[in-house]
Amino acid sequence: MENVRITGGTDTQRITFYTALYHAMLQPNVLNDVDGRYLGSDWQIHRLAPGQRAQYGTFSGWDQYRAHIQLLALLKPEIAGDFAQSMHQFAQQNQGIWDRWLHNNGPTHVMTGDPAAPTLATFAAMGGAQLRCPQRL
Repeated sequence: MENVRITGGTDTQRITFYTALYHAMLQPNVLNDVDGRYLGSDWQIHRLAPGQRAQYGTFSGWDQYRAHIQLLALLKPEIAGDFAQSMHQFAQQNQGIWDRWLHNNGPTHVMTGDPAAPTLATFAAMGGAQLRCPQRL
């Protein structure tokens, strides 16, 4: 990741750091094809929103919002914005339900609570979320 460069420490410590950073950024995954189409959570083909670069999936809301979201917003705000847009689009395709753990493009309806709210609030507070949607959330 070109956004982070560390100095100091031993070779082993630097390898450990970069390996952990790599692991932290393994998800969410890009789900759209090169032409901007993707399979939505309603099993229909959709297109990226205007200005959106990628549709992301496979995210565990509770596992990500506590620490991963902040790191993503700091290091890759453009991905954070597309991630927020992806969450919104999947909710629209899922009868307005903001699923807590999206596996690929499919809702799982597991876990309790609402991790989407703190995720979107964090992205917005850190400047990473600007949803492109005609309707109100």
